Amino acid sequence: IIAPMVVTEIESIALIVLLAGPALPGSQILLDQNEKSMRLQGVAEPAIETRLSYLHHIFQILQDHPDDVVAQEKIKEALIQVYGPGFSEEKMDDEAKAWTSPWIRFFVLYDPGPTLGQVTCPVLALFGELDVQVDAKQNLPVMETILEQAGHIGYLVQELPELNHLFQCAQTGAVEEYIQIEETFSPAALDLIGTWVLERFFVDVEH
Repeated sequence: IIAPMVVTEIESIALIVLLAGPALPGSQILLDQNEKSMRLQGVAEPAIETRLSYLHHIFQILQDHPDDVVAQEKIKEALIQVYGPGFSEEKMDDEAKAWTSPWIRFFVLYDPGPTLGQVTCPVLALFGELDVQVDAKQNLPVMETILEQAGHIGYLVQELPELNHLFQCAQTGAVEEYIQIEETFSPAALDLIGTWVLERFFVDVEH
């Protein structure tokens, strides 16, 4: 999210590499994250539907109510409306404050598409096949379409097999799996990044 913002302001930046960079609005990213993660955990379908319904309520509240105090009260109402009574005041306060924190409010409402369309430097955008946080099937084609329609000529958008959100070789891609994997970052992904950079900027360097 940040790199395209920076590169549109600083012309001297030579390239950007996006690792699981969202191409969809934050609200859609969170919906996809929650649904995929819950399915991997084996959560029952009604519980998944309830969670997604709750998120839709939250996102609409954040869109309609820029004032945090008002939004927090609306979020508490949504929590009870969707899940029913029984939450402590402390629990509801924590939930409402979390959703109205500056970063979460920004992320939910931000659409990276317009900024991506302004990027003119070379772009390498990589996605992991097993990523449950930024779904490759959802974001990769949108990223390609944005760059293509912007007339960008120096980009490569690619999905890497069997890699999770952290670009580790994984079995399921589940968040709970991250800490169980010894590998920190796929050598294949590192090689691709290195080759892409070298081909564009260091063609005369012997290595």
